[in-house]
Amino acid sequence: VVDLDKPWHLLEANYAYIDLLALSLVEDRIPPSAVISPDAEIHGRLVLGENVRIGPRVRIAGNAWIGDNTVVDNGAILGANCFIGSGCRIEHYCLLSEYSVVGDNCVISHCAELSGMIMERVYLYHYMEFSGIIGRCTDLGAATVCGTLRFDDDVTTHRVGPRRERPRKFGNEIYIGDYCRTGVNVTLMPGVKMGAYSVAGPGLIVREDIPARTAVFVEQAVERRTWGPERYGW
Repeated sequence: VVDLDKPWHLLEANYAYIDLLALSLVEDRIPPSAVISPDAEIHGRLVLGENVRIGPRVRIAGNAWIGDNTVVDNGAILGANCFIGSGCRIEHYCLLSEYSVVGDNCVISHCAELSGMIMERVYLYHYMEFSGIIGRCTDLGAATVCGTLRFDDDVTTHRVGPRRERPRKFGNEIYIGDYCRTGVNVTLMPGVKMGAYSVAGPGLIVREDIPARTAVFVEQAVERRTWGPERYGW
């Protein structure tokens, strides 16, 4: 039993539920409409929906559950016990860590890395790295990254209403609400949260929680000077 009253409890519940599913998984369940490339490397069992396509150079390290009309293609890497919804594109050398859960109609592409859980219609691509939970209809900009290790090796203390709490698990993961955006090269520090409909602007280092319906941008100091070939003696 997992008490679901804190964000990090969702990650605990996913681990527990997928472990329960894996215990009952004794054979593959692959419908005739599913297509699996002979060049894919697959370990463990597969539970596939209708019209799933697993393309070449894909590596699945263990059990995987994949929903209808989802494409896993071109070098995607899935850790053991990943759960992917319907209508997704998982492709172009992206990486899903073990026990990652992906909602319906998501795109994870081009060297993106995910560890955790994302809801429906989330877009992750272009060298971004994320660990934690992302709400629905959220788009993380290229090269958005998050840190989950602190220099003091401690666990982040979270504010829960009027009090503070230190989670026993997943305290340093990142928690992002529905309909959020990040710009390119955003860095999310351990344990930060972004409320629904919030924005982290390009180049921002997010060290504190961003409240719902709030946009935060970094100001850049700009210096201009003359420049030309004479600087090099040409």
